[in-house]
Amino acid sequence: MKQILTLLSLTVFSFSVLAFVSCSKKESPALPQQTADAPLTLENTVQEPVSQETTVPDDESHPISLRQDLPPLDVSKIDLQAVKISPFEYAVPDGNTYGRENPYGNLREFPDLYVLGWSNDGRVALCETIFEEGRGGSTAHIYIQSLVTDNILWEKNYSSDELDQESLLKKSLESDRDRINKAFNQYDISLTDASIKPLPPIFRGKEVHITVEKEKLESEDDFTPALKYAVYAEYDGKNKKISSRLHAPAYDVYLCGHIMSPAEDRVMVLYAEEQMSFECTKLKYQVSGCDLTYGFK
Repeated sequence: MKQILTLLSLTVFSFSVLAFVSCSKKESPALPQQTADAPLTLENTVQEPVSQETTVPDDESHPISLRQDLPPLDVSKIDLQAVKISPFEYAVPDGNTYGRENPYGNLREFPDLYVLGWSNDGRVALCETIFEEGRGGSTAHIYIQSLVTDNILWEKNYSSDELDQESLLKKSLESDRDRINKAFNQYDISLTDASIKPLPPIFRGKEVHITVEKEKLESEDDFTPALKYAVYAEYDGKNKKISSRLHAPAYDVYLCGHIMSPAEDRVMVLYAEEQMSFECTKLKYQVSGCDLTYGFK
């Protein structure tokens, strides 16, 4: 009996040892292994840059620039022949060139007009030169005009009894270069390629019709003429007034041509008043801006 108990005890002990060994041999869960071929990926927390939209103004006082800025203009280096235009030849397109030796009716004084430069936000620099029949000599009027308001922003007049028109302008640009350059740089005027064309302007494949309504007024004296007129633009069935004068010292007004702005969707309309001079009449050029994307009703 004692031997049987001893045998049972040994059997129980053996099963206990086997159970312990079996438990100790169970494998632990495998841990993820990092290898050289699988680098650790970091979450990208860098935010994409926020795009800034340009707000288009509702009026034409802050037009959008359509060209890059150009270097400052040195007026003494302008090729005057390249920027000289004769707008009146488009007002009377009969193939003739009119001047002192070939008058148009009573018109004998025909100025030369020079497009000296543009800004990229609605300004233009011009010069009108003319030979005065009455007193003799030449005059040059250099000015910067806003094509948004049509106001003259800066101007300077020159005259000479000996020089012809172009020689006077050339000498003025050279001798008064610093003053003129300062004004041109102040208003961001740069030299650009702009050529005059006959009316009507073409914008996005459609014609912009320019018309003028005029009415002769009673003169305040027996010599000075008086004229009331307004210039209109019509585009895609809509109209707007681009210029008007209630009492111009003129006998008549002629629509001459146009120049498209090299920087904006804006056109410069050129027209001329026929004014009194010494024993004849003379032309006085006028320009007005027309925003082609705003104001038509």
